[in-house]
Amino acid sequence: MLNDPVFHHRVYDLISRNRVRAEVAVEYVLKETIELLESSESTIVTEKSGDLQDLLLRLKMKLLEEDNAIFEHAVKHVDKPVVFLRELLPSLVIEEKKFGVVAIVVEKGTSLSHAAILAKSFDIPVLKVAKLPRMKLQAMIDVFVDAVEGKLIVHPGADMEQTEQEHHPSRFQTKRAPLPVSVWLNISDPEQVSGTDWQTVKGIGLYRSELLFMKNSHRFPSDNEQYDAYSQLTRQCLEYPVTIRTHDIGGDKALLYFSLGPQDNPYLGLRGNRVFRYHPEIFITQIKAILRSGVHVKSLRVLFPMVENVDDLLFLFDLVDLAIDTLRSENKQFTQDFKRGALIEVPSAVWNFQNLLPHLDFVSIGTNDLLQYFSGVDRNNACSGRIRPGGSCGLQRNSPV
Repeated sequence: MLNDPVFHHRVYDLISRNRVRAEVAVEYVLKETIELLESSESTIVTEKSGDLQDLLLRLKMKLLEEDNAIFEHAVKHVDKPVVFLRELLPSLVIEEKKFGVVAIVVEKGTSLSHAAILAKSFDIPVLKVAKLPRMKLQAMIDVFVDAVEGKLIVHPGADMEQTEQEHHPSRFQTKRAPLPVSVWLNISDPEQVSGTDWQTVKGIGLYRSELLFMKNSHRFPSDNEQYDAYSQLTRQCLEYPVTIRTHDIGGDKALLYFSLGPQDNPYLGLRGNRVFRYHPEIFITQIKAILRSGVHVKSLRVLFPMVENVDDLLFLFDLVDLAIDTLRSENKQFTQDFKRGALIEVPSAVWNFQNLLPHLDFVSIGTNDLLQYFSGVDRNNACSGRIRPGGSCGLQRNSPV
């Protein structure tokens, strides 16, 4: 947003024509946009004004060369500090988390803002009090904040606080109950796994292998080159499952050395598994390298993208069998114990979902492509922001959908 040339031009114009200070020009230009967003009838649009308020605050502090840490001096000597703000801003929430703020009281805002979502993720309760300025609060006073029941008590007595804790102990819990959720990494390069905290990460949910093919400028990587790359990944994971997606070339992932011919709409043309109908050797070479690398890891998962129906799967499985036969004839070591999965990212795969499941060990939902095909909007088009495409999420076989 700050790199916007229109924003730059308007700020420079105010400085040169009206001879105003830089911080004044920045505030004038951004406040115009903030007021426009705040006048919207849409709550979602209105909440975006907080992001601009945040930018304005940080820019002014930089231009005035003021200390960027707003809360450090105010709360560092306070036990369980509670902060009162007119509006919640994302950067303030991050700073509050850093300095141990345990609760935030604000005058305006909703749970839809980026800042509110951040605070929730940090387990910092936020209480909205519409008439906050009338309370004539002073710094360094004791307060009692209950964001569940919507209570703010100034100067709470010791007896009252003890009673509240006895009758409502859940309100004072600082830790959430554990959720049945596992965190897996999505990566594009094996080097991204370096330094992973395996205490919190349970595996590699998606390795986008096409980047390996896009790095080469003149030819497909050989069987051994691919094996080296996949082994770099599997050797780092050892006891943790690794999911390698076979490459999805075509669309926005073109290769300089491999022409798919002229296509009016490459996203709906020759891409993904359709390429292997004409060039099965590309797929077979990759499967050989993937299965060879699987000997270094406890659990190998191979994910097939852009699957449309059962016929697609059976075609790919035939090529996998050919790759296995070739490895045996070459006397190369490889894993035969691996799981097969499909990426559900086209509408036809959704319609055929029940028929696909018996052939698979797991599936993943590719929400970005699936939403663009369902909605008929290119994921790279500016108006597709309304769709809010995501990434992918995994489902084990027989998991509820």
